[in-house]
Amino acid sequence: MNNAIKGKKNRAAGELFEKMISASCDWYLSEKVAKIEKQCEPMKVIKPLSLGRFVACFAKKSGVDYKGTLAGGKAVCFEAKHTDTKIMPRSRLEEWQIDYLKDHMEMGAITFVLLSFGLERFYRIPFEYWLNMKQIFGKISVSEKDIQKFRIPAVGGKIKFLDNIGG
Repeated sequence: MNNAIKGKKNRAAGELFEKMISASCDWYLSEKVAKIEKQCEPMKVIKPLSLGRFVACFAKKSGVDYKGTLAGGKAVCFEAKHTDTKIMPRSRLEEWQIDYLKDHMEMGAITFVLLSFGLERFYRIPFEYWLNMKQIFGKISVSEKDIQKFRIPAVGGKIKFLDNIGG
């Protein structure tokens, strides 16, 4: 498969994964479990064009993909990653994302990496495990076999990433 087709397929899968997460966030809000929102990268308008149209650039990094609050007040933030391969390398998180999650973890927030393998199997990896992947798993990537204990269900298009999370 050429790179253009592969890139298009990966973007579509990533967008579907985000839609599943958003549906889950909407459900958690309706159940009064949590208020979690997708974080957009801040943009700076360079030149207005017409009503609702403009030229812009990214002003800075947003932090991580999702941030919010659990019922009771505990903060939660996580990065979401999808793959159609057999492994997820640690390098899929940029160093600034790792620093961001680490800062929030040290402040007491619940932090994790939400993984999708093939849009069928999902895992909530506590950030401490992601951060110490080399020491825990002996390598700088994880396979599904490595992380079975972190598998979470998906039901009706919703990923149950907050089930049994504590708080």
